[in-house]
Amino acid sequence: MYRLETGTVVSKPHYQKGGKPKARTQPKHITYHVQANLSLNPEVIAIPIVSWDGIPWGNSKNLFNHNCNANL
Repeated sequence: MYRLETGTVVSKPHYQKGGKPKARTQPKHITYHVQANLSLNPEVIAIPIVSWDGIPWGNSKNLFNHNCNANL
């Protein structure tokens, strides 16, 4: 449904104390996370999901336990 346009890894330094660190203070540790830009992919075709008895899930009264004999 979505297409990855760009993705980068961003680093974030963590210091011993909160607030602005002093000049030349070494971080206690560094964490990394992914930053990505997504866009809708118009080439993807949606296919409806159908339950075991042929009824589309959106029309079912009980979406989780539709036509099933499980005791939850």
